[in-house]
Amino acid sequence: MTNLLDMGTWEWNRTHWTIKKTNLEDLKPYFSSKKKNNPTVFISYSWNPPENQKNVFSLIEKLEKDSIHVIYDKKDLHPGQDMNYFMEQALSLREVDAVIIVCNSDYAQKANSRSGGVGYESGLILNQIRNEPLQDRYIPVASERTDKGELPLPDFLKSRNCIDLTAENGYDCLKKAIYDVAGRDDKL
Repeated sequence: MTNLLDMGTWEWNRTHWTIKKTNLEDLKPYFSSKKKNNPTVFISYSWNPPENQKNVFSLIEKLEKDSIHVIYDKKDLHPGQDMNYFMEQALSLREVDAVIIVCNSDYAQKANSRSGGVGYESGLILNQIRNEPLQDRYIPVASERTDKGELPLPDFLKSRNCIDLTAENGYDCLKKAIYDVAGRDDKL
């Protein structure tokens, strides 16, 4: 940029300087880069059964290896903090590009009956997506299948397109969805 700005090395070391023979339109690409920060997601999941937590933590590890910042209770909710407030704030942060809803049978049951933390959190999610049938910030993913081979989704997500993490390309589909949502300027 030294030649583009017509500045010598002495001028770069000063706290103030002037642009000489430079067209400001030529500088635009340097200051309005299309490159975005890495995506940030919030994970909504059930603690039960313990095997589900292991699967969720494995998913989180993969996401973080792929440069996706993950917000979740076991890491970001500290002793003494209010759990409900944590959920409310995480779901409304503009920095959160996507909310990943990890569905298993326990999640579906608790969401449908509005019980426990899952019930509270799913109620918040439902309120935010109810009137937005084409929204894609809230991404349901299924981490298992039922005995009948169905995806265990709560009632309010059954009509939504879900990513099946048990499928061979499930994780790749999730990663693409996250980066697609994060790359848009019109995100919520």
